[in-house]
Amino acid sequence: MLTKFRKHGKIDIKYYQRGDGMLAEKEKYPPEVKEQLHNQLEKLFFEEWGGPRSEMALTYLRENVIPHLMSCLITNHHYLENNTFIDILANKLNTEFAYPPAFAEGLSVDITKIALAVLGRHEMPESHPWHPWEVILRMLTIGNSINQTAIKTDFPEAYIEVFRKRYLTFSKLVQREDIKYTSYQQLPELSGYSKQLIWFMEDFQKRFKIFKNYYARLQAEQVIFDLQLPMDADNLLRLLEGLYYEEGNFTPEEMIVELSNGGETKTKFSGILSDKNPQQVEKIMDKLLEKHLLVKSSNDNSLLLAPEGARLVTPLLVPRLVKEISYNLQADDVNGRLCSATLLTGKNTEIIVQVIRELVRQRQTEAVGLFEVLINKVSKPVLLEIIAGCGVLGGNSAIEILTRALQHRDSMVRVKTCQSIGNLGYQCFFFHLINALKDNVTLVRENAVNALGKLGMQSAVRHLEAVQDDLTESNSVQQAAREALLEIQNSTQ
Repeated sequence: MLTKFRKHGKIDIKYYQRGDGMLAEKEKYPPEVKEQLHNQLEKLFFEEWGGPRSEMALTYLRENVIPHLMSCLITNHHYLENNTFIDILANKLNTEFAYPPAFAEGLSVDITKIALAVLGRHEMPESHPWHPWEVILRMLTIGNSINQTAIKTDFPEAYIEVFRKRYLTFSKLVQREDIKYTSYQQLPELSGYSKQLIWFMEDFQKRFKIFKNYYARLQAEQVIFDLQLPMDADNLLRLLEGLYYEEGNFTPEEMIVELSNGGETKTKFSGILSDKNPQQVEKIMDKLLEKHLLVKSSNDNSLLLAPEGARLVTPLLVPRLVKEISYNLQADDVNGRLCSATLLTGKNTEIIVQVIRELVRQRQTEAVGLFEVLINKVSKPVLLEIIAGCGVLGGNSAIEILTRALQHRDSMVRVKTCQSIGNLGYQCFFFHLINALKDNVTLVRENAVNALGKLGMQSAVRHLEAVQDDLTESNSVQQAAREALLEIQNSTQ
């Protein structure tokens, strides 16, 4: 987490690591402790705050209000001395249980005092006023809904929604040139914001510029939070990133040794959990497998990156792999293509797809030579991405790849090939597309018709008219033929 300290009017940004999962862990308390907390809260409402007197209101308090408050207090045990959390608790009393704001503010202070007395001080208390905001904004930034954030934190949805709107307002204001050098605290739009909240939002905005791949780090922190892992985000990313290069080389048992003390093999993740005992490391591995960040190979029980784990490190790995591949391909020779293929062959599908997508986005035409080496060694998702890339980059090698792909046994490969041919608009594919009109799969024929329309050749007209008039043809293919004929007509006018 990043924290801003103001010293003598000067802002100093300090970066430190801490596993939010440990802070957010839902401690398991004995039944007698929970019963004591329930009784003390009930006593607080009845004796000190003049609680309800009707039987219905008493039942609602005992069966609804107090259990919900207990869940919130236990979930956020580490925040019991945090002023921001006390404000959040007051908001919960107001928005979820209809206590007046002034009443809720005082009551929330007394509730946290009782919880602290019963539960004791957390072993890792978090009193910094920014921390609850960190958790909320991290979850929202990486795509959690307001409801999901409320469920995970036990914070009220109303508070999270107001916080989200305030952050959006702040984000828009900082983009305005006319207030670039103005103190945010003086802006009327931020009149309801505390100084701490403005400082936090300003700091959070800066992190994406200061720290590389900060979004990936936020995602890693959330995984740690959700799985309650006793490790920091950097080590989780190192583990997953390193496994990309070591997929299939370690069983779970061997990985535990490697993470604990490094063993004989030196990898990117050697000894990163040396401060944990083997039992703790084993629990971490079990959770990563249980939540599908890692998977076991069905062949030899070795560890592989699961799609979820791969997505987490894609922002870290893809730029590095693309840079290395681009360097290798500059030589434009067989050796460069083979070296590049080695970086991808047999590796995680999710990451290979993203690497190919980035090479295509950068319009690296040399990548088509790499595609030629890879095409018979990759999974279907990668093959489809290669074919799509050929439809953007073009060239003689792309023509050869697409010509062969039109004969592929998988109909989805043939469909994607027709789409890529249409994107290129190369008229050398004319006769291949005419042959594809006889394909036994409707979707292939439909995309072949679309591609012929994009080629814009008059010689295709009679073939398309035949398709249009064929009563045995599907409606979708006939409609595609009508549109293709219109496209050719417009292109020749």
